[in-house]
Amino acid sequence: MEARSNLRSVLGLAGLFVAGAIGPYMAANAWNAARATQDHSVRMGIDEAMPFVPWTVLVYALFFPLFLLPPALTLRRAGRLPDLRVLVHTLVGFTLLHCVVFVLFPSTVPRTPTPNGVAFGAWLDLLRGTDHPWNAWPSLHVGDTLLMVYVLDRWWTADAGRRWSVTVGVYGLWVAISISTMTTEQHYLWDVLTGAVAGGLGILWMRRRLAP
Repeated sequence: MEARSNLRSVLGLAGLFVAGAIGPYMAANAWNAARATQDHSVRMGIDEAMPFVPWTVLVYALFFPLFLLPPALTLRRAGRLPDLRVLVHTLVGFTLLHCVVFVLFPSTVPRTPTPNGVAFGAWLDLLRGTDHPWNAWPSLHVGDTLLMVYVLDRWWTADAGRRWSVTVGVYGLWVAISISTMTTEQHYLWDVLTGAVAGGLGILWMRRRLAP
């Protein structure tokens, strides 16, 4: 009985995330793709030196299965449900705020054509074809990942007795994903930094609502 109740709660939160975060994000993308004309991106000198590395789309794409981990882990342990609820509510509000910025201040990163025959070039083209380039600032990819690894670190370090290796591992993944947003030409450094700041503020918001 408890397992079924937990399953219903997790599925309800998944539905909330789809309707409250993915839906508005796709709508903002479509709006900007059709109407955005002025670019508000911030390009710095380091962006000129940033290499274009198509195969790092594999690192970038780790962002997507990462969304499945918190609900999957909650299904295995119902006690994590309050944390998952806080995470999902934060992700929804976080995404909605970002969408407002995307529409008001559309920003884009010019994309180098993917060379023929390059490793995982088809994957990169698929990513580019589904993610319109007018939502670069701040990086939602970076901010969302930071929120999720914070919760995963909270759970896994509790299970592992506060081992530093767990924290280094999950936040190392976040750093790698953040770098990949630049090497795949999805974001500039400014986008990554502002996305990290936004994610940090999101963590402060969550910490006030998570149980000790």
